[in-house]
Amino acid sequence: MKVSARRELAASTFVATALMFVLGKYVAHAFGPAGAGYQGGFNSAVTVAATLALFGTTASIPAYAANFGQPRSIMLSRVVRLLSVTVVAAIPFLVLLVAPVLNPTFSLGVLVPASILALLAAAATPVSRTLLSVFRSPREVALQQVVYSLASVSATIGLLNWSGLTFLPLSLAGGMVVGQTLATLVVRIWGSRQEGEPVALKAQASSRPPALVVYSFAYFVTAACGQLAFAAIPYVVLAIAGAEVAGFFRSGLSISLAAYGVLYTSVVFSLYPRLASSESAQEQVKHLSTESRAILKWGSVGAVCIATSAPLLLWLAFSAEFLVGSSCLAFLAVASVPRLLISVNTVTLMSSGRRRGMLVTELTAGLLVLAGSSVGATLQSETAIGFAFLVSSLSGLIVAELTTRRLTSLSALHAVRKGSSMRRWSGVLGLVGLVSAFVWALIFGG
Repeated sequence: MKVSARRELAASTFVATALMFVLGKYVAHAFGPAGAGYQGGFNSAVTVAATLALFGTTASIPAYAANFGQPRSIMLSRVVRLLSVTVVAAIPFLVLLVAPVLNPTFSLGVLVPASILALLAAAATPVSRTLLSVFRSPREVALQQVVYSLASVSATIGLLNWSGLTFLPLSLAGGMVVGQTLATLVVRIWGSRQEGEPVALKAQASSRPPALVVYSFAYFVTAACGQLAFAAIPYVVLAIAGAEVAGFFRSGLSISLAAYGVLYTSVVFSLYPRLASSESAQEQVKHLSTESRAILKWGSVGAVCIATSAPLLLWLAFSAEFLVGSSCLAFLAVASVPRLLISVNTVTLMSSGRRRGMLVTELTAGLLVLAGSSVGATLQSETAIGFAFLVSSLSGLIVAELTTRRLTSLSALHAVRKGSSMRRWSGVLGLVGLVSAFVWALIFGG
């Protein structure tokens, strides 16, 4: 991947994140912390259901297309046939997931259509971006992401302004549908007309590819066991600690994901194809070292900037009412660095064909964070949730490093030479972020 393409992806992710802040600030200003909590809980439930409905296709499409020489038209047909079954099956699950927590505030007449629309859009968006990244270009992925974010945020704010809190889930779902529809149209009109070749991986092409549902099953198990655990955290916090604490936690999580999202895009769309197509172990080490150094450098700088300016960011992105969540935001910002390094390790395992190792890594990391956040939520404190999130993320990184090192002789931190200045400085910056978190806890409570 060219440097310009990586920059375009990073820029589009930054723009999308900024637009989500605009939506978050509107919800916080209009409906307070409880509104932000309901928004985070609904979005979390949709993410959980969409992860199941996608059945691992977003992870399996690149390898399937390359290994078996499948063109875009055939891949799209296979994906549509599979998702037409899984998405329909996931709709009742999503309704059952949101109804017990949100039904006291929102009627089933709102939750049911909102669940259907949101799940359709949540399944279509990642699949379309994956197909664009495989068969078209990263530039079109960036275009799709910017148009989707701009259209969905604008539509959601318009719907919320017209309908109010009573129809919040339906407004969120409507915005997602509008965003995906307009993004698809814009990419078709202004995107490249030429169909590219999928990324070439090591595996040999086969004239008789297996059914996509069979090939995607291992990826589905990984996603169900690992990613679901993390996706469910805002929903669990809402169910245990209530809407107000969930709102404070969700505000901190959304800001901390800014630096994480920009760098994670680089890992997904850049590191994976480079590792998978490497011809030698030395080449793999070089790619892994470059990516890990970038993560440590920019991730640590971003984390300490967010942690030290947490009150200002919460005030700008939401309102003064959210300053009590400053310590939680600082802890979450510091936790973004180990989470990014976990992602580097899981990509390393995936590119090496170590599916079981990847499953163990994602499952353990996800369950540790979910368990830690749940324990923090029982204390009815957003600061406790943030601290538990950080500790469990560090524990997950230890598991990821040990597993990846054992199975591939590589790992994210091992690729950065022991004792290097990069590791020392990232440690110092992490300590500054921790001190900031405790200072904000003393000043603002929480």
